[in-house]
Amino acid sequence: MTNPLPRMALGLFRAGSPLHEQELALTSALPINCLYEQDIWNVVSWQRIQNGARQLNMNFTTIQNRDLRRIAKVYILLLRATKKISGTGAFQVLRALRTLDQVIPAELQAIHLNNASFHSAQQHLIEQNEPSSAAPFAQAGRLVHFGRFLNLHLGLRISFVTSLSAPSKHGKGGTQAGRDEHLIPLEVLRDLLSYASSEGLSPKDQFYFHVLLVFIATGFRLSELFTLPADCLFHQNNSVGIRYFPVKSSQLIIKPIAHAFAAAVRHAIKHIQDITKPGRVAALGTKNRAIESSSIYDWPYILKNDAATIYFVEKLLYEWTSQPANNMLNPLGVWFERDKQYIDVISMLEKAGGNHKEVARRLKTVTQAVIYLEQKHYDLLRGQLPTNSQTGEMKNMYATDSRVVSHKIIEKKVGFGIRGKRDIIRPLIQEAQRLQLSGLFYPQPEQDIQTEDKYRLRERAMIYDQDGRTLLELDQALFVVEHHTLSYGRQLVKGRCVVVAPNTFILWLYGAAKGHGTGGLLDSIFARFKITDPRTGQQACFTSHQIRHWINTMYLKGGLTNVEAALVMGHDPTVNSIYDQRDFFEREAALRQAVIEDQAFGHIPSTYKKLSKENPELAKDYLKSTIRKHSSMPHGSCTRDLKMDPCPNQLSCFLDQAQVHRGLCQYFIASQENPDIINHLISLESQQEMIMAMTQPSFPQYIHAAASRKNIAEVRIQLQNLPPPKIDRGEAIFESEVTETQSNANN
Repeated sequence: MTNPLPRMALGLFRAGSPLHEQELALTSALPINCLYEQDIWNVVSWQRIQNGARQLNMNFTTIQNRDLRRIAKVYILLLRATKKISGTGAFQVLRALRTLDQVIPAELQAIHLNNASFHSAQQHLIEQNEPSSAAPFAQAGRLVHFGRFLNLHLGLRISFVTSLSAPSKHGKGGTQAGRDEHLIPLEVLRDLLSYASSEGLSPKDQFYFHVLLVFIATGFRLSELFTLPADCLFHQNNSVGIRYFPVKSSQLIIKPIAHAFAAAVRHAIKHIQDITKPGRVAALGTKNRAIESSSIYDWPYILKNDAATIYFVEKLLYEWTSQPANNMLNPLGVWFERDKQYIDVISMLEKAGGNHKEVARRLKTVTQAVIYLEQKHYDLLRGQLPTNSQTGEMKNMYATDSRVVSHKIIEKKVGFGIRGKRDIIRPLIQEAQRLQLSGLFYPQPEQDIQTEDKYRLRERAMIYDQDGRTLLELDQALFVVEHHTLSYGRQLVKGRCVVVAPNTFILWLYGAAKGHGTGGLLDSIFARFKITDPRTGQQACFTSHQIRHWINTMYLKGGLTNVEAALVMGHDPTVNSIYDQRDFFEREAALRQAVIEDQAFGHIPSTYKKLSKENPELAKDYLKSTIRKHSSMPHGSCTRDLKMDPCPNQLSCFLDQAQVHRGLCQYFIASQENPDIINHLISLESQQEMIMAMTQPSFPQYIHAAASRKNIAEVRIQLQNLPPPKIDRGEAIFESEVTETQSNANN
């Protein structure tokens, strides 16, 4: 347990602040081996996926204002203790607070922070970013939460609310051009996946094409894809799914796979399992060695630092040369290399009456060997290093003597071959050999407890939960391989495992910067395999995140509602709309289908229902003509052509000024197709109730708010009472969209 938070940390906050009661929780939230007073925290232990990383340093000295720096530490600890914020999330918070620090004086006391400071920070964000960037909106949102924190715990009257909104270039709220640009053409995916079963590819390309197939079929986040368990395939009747750990949960859940992709995904997972099996075996061996020895060190990490390499190699040289068994001048016996043991050959000859043949028979060797061993033993008794061969020739190096320390022995102790550090290690080994052949041992280096603790081999896992507990160990993970398995032309390192990280897949997909345009192995796969975009005829390219948008859109095209698609994709339904890249006509068809299936409420659905009972053909024509144009809104859809016919209700969909009964606008449709409509309607009701509470019943504002609230409540109740949406129509539509895409990849 680290030291408690210094009183000065909580002294900034008012006496009644709950932070004083949370001191123990805040102290426990500190990163491992870090103190509050330190300005650099290694928050790697906060990360869900660490991939063997040892450091992820967060530098608080980038905040110049001392009060703000101290408050920032407490604020981030509170987020860690209450929200389980990750190391990456903490960096985002620190970046937002750094913006605030840049617009206030370095010596400004925290009690003098005000709304103007926050508005200046927001303006600074706008000036420092491109107009189309979403960063100012996200960072300003973090400042809003920080302002509330100051309000609650410092008593400052901060009421800052950001005026920024996230730009929508694509998705439901974007433009058609933005949606078209963001949606990957089916032809591009089809051409890419056709290589998954091609022959003649390198093992690395074969592996990553199968990974790409699984990625396209599932739409996983990259962090979810590369933390799959080895036993991830799920079968039940005719259904296929993949077990995975969602980024926002510690529970292993199942992502369903569309039937059109099922066979190809099964084959791809089997291929990946076969390639990665030796990596899991190596990971299990490493874990067992760590269990057997509490002093084992992380040598790959050590070899990244020259000073650490020298320190730990010197420790090995001392440990080896100081062992009595490796004493080259041991007078108690002569070393018998064949049996790897010391023999008191002089005593054996005395007991045998000097009969060399009898001793040779007991040792199962020849007489000449016994004579040679006797001579060596007498040399040792005189304190001399014996000759190293029966010819009597003295050698400086005992190359065949297993007691003499060598580079091979060091590699055996480390557990793998060491090449890059030979120039550093060779002089140390030569000195150890010189001392050993003189009957001495290599001096023990002065113990450095801090260095030893830093490089000690700790439990290494693929994925951790929010509290740092292991969820998936390396020997149970899918994406673990032996070193250089996925390298072009490099020699495989048996017994040493590495994690296949998402960035290695990204590098394969897009290529290295130095390989762009060369067409070689370091170029992108789009260039190497000549994948073109049918819309432009130019080389295709898309981001990994666009794949997630594509599969989400395919689910929506197939007939799933936004809520259902969000559930499959692991999204919050309220933000799933940005992943919806359907064009206007597809949205129109979805809205029309919602009316037909009685999943919508409004004048048009009511009229359609009446007409369909009397004249189905007329009802179809009516529906086609009324939903010819529509605009999507958070609370529903407007079917008025606003370009040709301006709204007479000042956008008050819930109160038609042209009607005597002041009901809903005749052009308004509320559909269950919109995932967050119920919550939005509840919010609108609350707003109207607030207006009613602030005005008198005789006021026009009160009358307007009361009528609007009544109509909003009616729409909400009607939608809540509608039957659940049908989803049995989606599979056939989805299958028709993707069958061509994966046909060449399905073995």
